Amino acid sequence: MSQLDDLETRLKDYVDMRFQQHKEEAFPDGETLPHRGYHERLIDDYADRKRFWNGVLENIVGGVAISAILAVVGFLGWAIMLWLREHLK
Repeated sequence: MSQLDDLETRLKDYVDMRFQQHKEEAFPDGETLPHRGYHERLIDDYADRKRFWNGVLENIVGGVAISAILAVVGFLGWAIMLWLREHLK
């Protein structure tokens, strides 16, 4: 066996051993379904938060747009009132 083959075998064994250690730490009882369920709940919670903040942002933008329209209409009404006062004396 060449040195390269030996190195490859040792590296593969090391990676397999580290992966097994990591798997045992992540799933101490060997149960992957509860672990997956946990991550699915995290993803669902994130999606709920994202929907909430998108709704808040939509309401803020809508409120600002309505406020801007009302401000323009108010300013135009004020300007028309001043013009009428000046020209209808």
